[in-house]
Amino acid sequence: MAGSVLRNGGFVDIWAEARDAGMRPLPQRLALDRGECLRPAGPDDWLYQVCSGRVRLSRLTAAGRKLDLDTVAAPAFFFGARLAHAMAQAVDASALLVLSRGQFETLLTRPGLGSLAVGMVESFGHRLVDTEERLEYLAYHSVPERLALALLRLRNEENGIVDGITHQELGDMVGAARETVTKVLHGFQARGYIQVAHRRVKVDRPTALAAMLDL
Repeated sequence: MAGSVLRNGGFVDIWAEARDAGMRPLPQRLALDRGECLRPAGPDDWLYQVCSGRVRLSRLTAAGRKLDLDTVAAPAFFFGARLAHAMAQAVDASALLVLSRGQFETLLTRPGLGSLAVGMVESFGHRLVDTEERLEYLAYHSVPERLALALLRLRNEENGIVDGITHQELGDMVGAARETVTKVLHGFQARGYIQVAHRRVKVDRPTALAAMLDL
């Protein structure tokens, strides 16, 4: 449901709540096509909610290399301040809401919407744990181990497919050159762990990849 967060096992449509509260202006709704980048945040763009799809946050290093910082999957939030030093690009066709700080504070005063703050804290909390784990792997683990972790996280759990991703994008995620990623993927394929195709990887033996990790 676009513009919604969990509340008591159900959903709350944030935009509809803002409308019912008589909020003016209403939170802005944005639609991004796959691969489209979000414009730089304005002074009132305090909080973005990813209502559907996924948005990848990344930045260019001093050496000109792209480094992925986070992938925000719906339903989740990120602060507009992050766009001052990073770019946001839609991984899939995505829908977002943009709220000012004042709009968010107004919503929190609505009866029964205290869970909005809880949902926001949970969203940031889960991503903080993921980021800490990723930083650990970037610092202390080999490229094959980092790539195994990325594939396990990105795969569709029903069919094992990681779809629509290039070797360069995987390299941006794990901090490795595209050529290195290609070599490691072919090694995984030779061992029967995965199948590699154009912009697609199918994980056939997730337990074998997981065995490489100390999770």
